[in-house]
Order: sequence, then C-alpha cells, then structure tokens
Amino acid sequence: MAIARTALALAPMILKTRLRRPVKRMAGAALSLGLLVMAGLFLLIAGFVWIMKSYGAEFGFLAVGLFLCLAAGILYFLSRPPKEVPKEDRPDIDADMLTQYLPEEMQSDPRFLALIKTIKEHPTGSTAAAVSLGFIISTQLFGD
Repeated sequence: MAIARTALALAPMILKTRLRRPVKRMAGAALSLGLLVMAGLFLLIAGFVWIMKSYGAEFGFLAVGLFLCLAAGILYFLSRPPKEVPKEDRPDIDADMLTQYLPEEMQSDPRFLALIKTIKEHPTGSTAAAVSLGFIISTQLFGD
C-alpha cells in the first residue's frame, strides 16, 4: 500500500513536467518500466491460475516455467552484441626474411626448412620461444 501511495503522490509531478529535463524523462521511463513489469507479472499469474484450473497444478507450473525459460533465452540472445570476426592485420612471416641471414648450405637443409614451416604455422609461439631463449642465454652470459 505504501508503494501505491508513493506512486500516486509522485504521479502529478512526473506527468506535469517538461520532457526536456533528463531527470524527469528518466523518472517517467522508470515509472513506465515498473508498470510494465507489474502488468507482465499479473498476466503471468492470471495465465497460471487459468491453466491450473483447466489442466491442473503440474501443467500450470510447467507452462509458466517454459514461458519464463523461453523469455530468458530470447532476452539473453537479443542482448548479446554481434560477434565480430577479427581482422588479420599482421603480415605473414616470409621465409626470405629469415633465410637472407643464413648461408646457402643451411637454406637447403631439411631441418631448417621444417623449422621455417613451424615458424610460419605458429608465429606467436615461435616469437615467445625466441625471446625466452634469448633471455636465458643473456642471463647465463651476463649474470643477474
């Protein structure tokens, strides 16, 4: 009853205000949303009572549960942002960039060709491995 008295006391202030003020607009939107939620709750209860009288309590609970589950699923999937496919901005590693610093006899070595293939397939992991290896070597040479 206290909520109804508060709503009745605030209704003239909300309805007579100009809509240019954002605070008043937000209050009107909150009141509208509250009334919409109450109306939905009353419709849900009325549907439950009607199904319960016609088909029994089990079907009433089943129907209301299915309706709420369906509504929650729809709201969940509608509120998710669209999935964005990441763009491939980084250029691919070119074998010429790596092989230009090695002698000719090493460039035709099958072990080296397998290493180049691995680097092309996993550039981030290869970079991390190279940085880690460089860190370990520099720590061994120069100390802590």
